[in-house]
Amino acid sequence: MKTRSKHDDLLRHSLLLLAATQVANVSNLLFQVLMGRRLPHAEYGVLISMLNLVLIISTPMQAVQSAAAHFASRLQSEGRVGGIRALVLWWCRDLAWFAVPLGLLGIVCSGWLAGFFQLDQRAPIVLTAVILALTLYMPVFAGVLQGMQSFIWMAVSMHSWGVVRLLAGIVLVLGWRAVAAAGLTAQLLGVIVSVGLGILALRLKLGAEKSESERIPGVRSYFFSSVLILAGFAFLMNADMVLIKHYFLPDAAGLYARASVIGRSVVFLPMPVALAMFPKVTSTGATSGASWRTFLRALGYSSLLIGVAVAACTIWPWIPLRIIYNDHAPGADMLHLVRVVVWAMGPLALLFLLMNFELAQHRFRGAAVIPLGAAAYVIGAVFHHRTAVDIFVVLGTVTLFCSLVLIVNLPWRGGRGPSAASGNGGR
Repeated sequence: MKTRSKHDDLLRHSLLLLAATQVANVSNLLFQVLMGRRLPHAEYGVLISMLNLVLIISTPMQAVQSAAAHFASRLQSEGRVGGIRALVLWWCRDLAWFAVPLGLLGIVCSGWLAGFFQLDQRAPIVLTAVILALTLYMPVFAGVLQGMQSFIWMAVSMHSWGVVRLLAGIVLVLGWRAVAAAGLTAQLLGVIVSVGLGILALRLKLGAEKSESERIPGVRSYFFSSVLILAGFAFLMNADMVLIKHYFLPDAAGLYARASVIGRSVVFLPMPVALAMFPKVTSTGATSGASWRTFLRALGYSSLLIGVAVAACTIWPWIPLRIIYNDHAPGADMLHLVRVVVWAMGPLALLFLLMNFELAQHRFRGAAVIPLGAAAYVIGAVFHHRTAVDIFVVLGTVTLFCSLVLIVNLPWRGGRGPSAASGNGGR
């Protein structure tokens, strides 16, 4: 009965994370409203490009969250609190070897990068470099809390940055200057608060238990396998505006950024379902019947959310433009672009759930199609970018193909791998 109740918690935990995510989404929406209406088109294009650059580099580090969630789930099922503490310390120490040089490199090379992005100032690049260095630590705390199924603390630490960013953005844009640097400073303050709350949550959850002295086997290999997959997903999800900012003029890129923000909201919708599912289907390579049922429920919930979002934006594309950007008379080209973007992002939202299921089950072979798809996306965009619509068509084609490959690769005929053991939900 205990195992079954863990699986039956999927809907409750999904709704909890969905509610928390909506707080973050509303905060993000209001932030975009503020920045989209107050910033000139060129400055808004700079802001979105820099934030997407953060996502491209930091999203692959969600491999840290996946690895932390996977092994924290297994350690908790074994009652090894000291092992969870050791896991956190190991990640924080090792990430410093990457975060510090990355931040310094961004600052040192800020002049060249400003030229690449057609910027007049280095400040957005410098702020972005610092944001990147700190953002890399957020997945450590979110992942361990996710693996422990401490979803309330996970939601607080993950999504607090959005609320803080909004409040700081209001103060900076209205009280200082309507420039991209104001939005990026607000982002930096939000990241600092999020990391601080993650540290607090784990101190309260883990108590005074001493860390285990030995390293947990398999963490490093799991990370390097998953980071390649997540890097591909990060590029598919966030490279559109980087490509558009490079190929198109600043004012045009600012307009395209509006459709990109609307389309990306489709991807965010089913993410809470995938996060709630992950620790419930954790295994060492095989799929138990209970894990399979949990996945199918998650697939149903996600498909419903994606379908409703895509249909709504297809029928009424003017609504998000009016709400977010106060655009009461969008042109036919803009409405068409919104429809194209949401259809391109729909398969990407499904791909996120499929990818998380494979990572939770410790299977990487099928998901290897994702970085290959990212490479195909770059090649397609290089040769096919007459308009922004062309880039989004390439994106939609690639992500649909990747999703179909992962669906075919699912264990339709039973579990695969050496064991069907799972952390908290697959036994």
